[in-house]
Amino acid sequence: MCPTFNYTHLNPQDTELIDIVSPNERPHRITFSSIYQLSFGRNRAIGSNWNRVVDGILGGWQLQGIFERQSGEPLIFGNVYYNGDPNELVNRLGKKDSEGRRYGIDIPAFDTSGFFINGSAPAFANNYTSSSTNTLRSFPLTTGKFRNQHFLKFDVGISKDFQVREGMKFQIRVEAINLLNRSYFSGLNLDLTSGSFGRANTQRQPPRDIQIGGRFTF
Repeated sequence: MCPTFNYTHLNPQDTELIDIVSPNERPHRITFSSIYQLSFGRNRAIGSNWNRVVDGILGGWQLQGIFERQSGEPLIFGNVYYNGDPNELVNRLGKKDSEGRRYGIDIPAFDTSGFFINGSAPAFANNYTSSSTNTLRSFPLTTGKFRNQHFLKFDVGISKDFQVREGMKFQIRVEAINLLNRSYFSGLNLDLTSGSFGRANTQRQPPRDIQIGGRFTF
């Protein structure tokens, strides 16, 4: 899919519009869900001659799965100094480096060196503040590469209905939520004056969770 562009002024006094990647744009989203009846049990490929007791335990199970993957949204800086090409900034939030450190948690999620001069961040005011001499903005509002971590989630479950008698059945389910144990962080700190600049402060997606449940219907 192609990026979604908006058109706006980088500074309120500019006469030319610029095109920016929409802050709400997600170039890719994939969702897949399925239910598969396992081929075990009477009148099926495996175990077609099982007696009722064996079939009642091993037959009739079904698998369910839900897969979601979505690109991250573009991240937005304020009016900042940057010594480099902003279009080359890449957010690696959630990934690990060669030493096993996690970007955005143990080390900054992106290369922060270009935002400082001799270890300090130059003070740039909001570009609507006319009283400051450092109001003219050159850093883009958004770029196509500098995005939040992409979202990935995969849930699976297996279930079976046990017929108690006519009109009554009991269902047992075993589910694994976030089977891949994928961490999803948010709240990436983009405040250059903060000691947590380049790090996330929230883990939105919980770790892998396996649960067992039952349901009686009549």
